[in-house]
Amino acid sequence: MNQPETIKIRLQKVDLIRGLALIGMVVYHFSWDLSYFSYIAPQVPAEGSLRVLARIVAFCFLFISGFSLYLAQGKQLHVSTYFRRLSIIVLAAFVVSIVTYFIMPQGFIYFGILHEIAVATVIGLLFLHTPLVLNFLAIFIFVLLPFILKSDVFNAPYLLWTGFSSYPRPSFDYVPVFPWFGAALLGLTTARICDNFHLLTYLQNGIRPQWLNKFLQLIGRHSLIFYLVHQPVLLAILYCISSVFPPSPEALRAPMEKACVSECRQSQPNGHLCSDFCTCVFDKIEARKLISPLSKGEITETDERLQEPVNECWAGIVNKLD
Repeated sequence: MNQPETIKIRLQKVDLIRGLALIGMVVYHFSWDLSYFSYIAPQVPAEGSLRVLARIVAFCFLFISGFSLYLAQGKQLHVSTYFRRLSIIVLAAFVVSIVTYFIMPQGFIYFGILHEIAVATVIGLLFLHTPLVLNFLAIFIFVLLPFILKSDVFNAPYLLWTGFSSYPRPSFDYVPVFPWFGAALLGLTTARICDNFHLLTYLQNGIRPQWLNKFLQLIGRHSLIFYLVHQPVLLAILYCISSVFPPSPEALRAPMEKACVSECRQSQPNGHLCSDFCTCVFDKIEARKLISPLSKGEITETDERLQEPVNECWAGIVNKLD
């Protein structure tokens, strides 16, 4: 197993795990797309099991990227292969940033999963031959440090990649170096241990049924292409569906109106007044056809178009109190 230059066997289970992670990614992104087209509330993808799924998918991608880095470069650095792969990842990350900046500027991806994989591909070289104890210590530091070190200093745009920001700029995909390089380093270290103890052969075989094995391996081996293509395809499908079956404004309004009442009750103990106030506000917002833009985050609470109905309805509440 300890070949002189690189690990040359094809580990089917690594491709299978990557394929499963891609399926998880599609599920999460589809939920986000549903919220973007206003079929579900905008907070749904950011809460509960979907939020957990997003974290698991990110961890799997980074773990496998570290694992694969050792398989490809662990015995000897193949300069041309290494820089070709790194260049492709950097270019893909750049394209994602540019496209999202122009299409969805309110949450453009300035440091997402591809950016993190590119950085991990560079930093990971430092840990290919270090003592394993040092690797585990580094993993611990990378994972723990961002929970200890948070500062407004790192809110500067050129420092958001660190993960130390106290208030990072909103992004649809934010995967900073701290703590996420820890996942890639754990994958790299795991590959080293498996190689040292001749365990990599256990990852060679696929799974049953054969059709599922072939499908997961296919997308796993072409993960970057799949990653770049899947979201435009999903958005195109939902765009076509939304033109025929548009989302219901009532379904979008309900969770936002509920949140309005909850926030109002923090300063106004009279629950009936809060309900009347929020109903009034959202009646006026719906009449102005602003429900969908508000749910998507395209307009904020400080927008003048929202402030007018808020002020009008609040004046009515004050009159009731008098």
